Amino acid sequence: MPIKLVDSPPTVEELIHNLRYADLALEEAKKAKEAASKALQDHLLATQFKSKTVSASWDPSKSLRAVYVANNRITINEEGLRKAIGAAAFKKVSITKVDRSLLEDAISQNELDPQIVKQFIKVDSHPYIRVSEIVTPEETDEPTS
Repeated sequence: MPIKLVDSPPTVEELIHNLRYADLALEEAKKAKEAASKALQDHLLATQFKSKTVSASWDPSKSLRAVYVANNRITINEEGLRKAIGAAAFKKVSITKVDRSLLEDAISQNELDPQIVKQFIKVDSHPYIRVSEIVTPEETDEPTS
């Protein structure tokens, strides 16, 4: 439902209704955005493109670029890793928590078994689509350098 615009100050009832209508519209818009983002992610992954640029339908001088962004987060189960590799080895790879570069160094120098370490590492992936508006440069006969 559209928000009612009036010349006189709105009543408290109208303000409450307007807020509820805006909340409902926002919920629907978020659902539509999530569905569109998921469909575009699936398309970009299926076609093996990381980005796609298209003309903006409302303004031919602008373009839209969608970029697949892989947002990964690595989590290390420090308590489990400490128990698995022992206190001495754990001290080598940690300060007050596991230092990822020290852990990687210890693995590369064969001080730690990567199969044991792997059990305690979790990678969270949160891909998303970023869409930006780009002003399309006008065509020119001059060469670009």
